[in-house]
Formats: sequence, C-alpha cells, structure tokens
Amino acid sequence: TDEVKEKFRKDEKHYMAYCKAIESELNMRFKIILNGTPEAAAAKKYSVEEMSRKLNYNPELVDKLIPKNFNIGCRRPTPGNGFLEALTNEKTR
Repeated sequence: TDEVKEKFRKDEKHYMAYCKAIESELNMRFKIILNGTPEAAAAKKYSVEEMSRKLNYNPELVDKLIPKNFNIGCRRPTPGNGFLEALTNEKTR
C-alpha cells in the first residue's frame, strides 16, 4: 500500500528489518533443496506424508503418484489444492 511504502521511505530501520526477514526466510527455505541436509529429509518426509494423507493412504495411488527419485525443489512437492483428494473420489476410479 502507499502507507507501507511511505513508512519504508521514512523509517530506514523498519525497511531494513523487513528486508532481513525476507532474506532470512528465503535462506531457511534454500536448505530444503540441498541434497542430504536434515531440512531436505524433513521436507520430503512431510510432503510424502501429506500426499499420502490426501490420497487416503491408497497404496496404488501412493505408489504411482508420489515421486521417489526427486527431492523437494526438483519437482513441485504437491499438486494444486483438491487435486489429490479428487483422485480418491468414487467418480474418478
């Protein structure tokens, strides 16, 4: 907003804190794409669990849809909202 832009122009410390917060967040996320890091392992575990849950733990769907050879950052961790859930619907079988 114009108000936020004005506050950034007038308050250099506030603007710098904002920039540092964004930079810190991006740096933390970068670790999840580095192969072999604990952050990458945790992100992959979380993504597999979330996708499995959204697929109602259907073994056939889980086996076919969850990437096994790609880490987070190589491919999109999960499809769009509602997509995986739709695959478990009776009408899609």
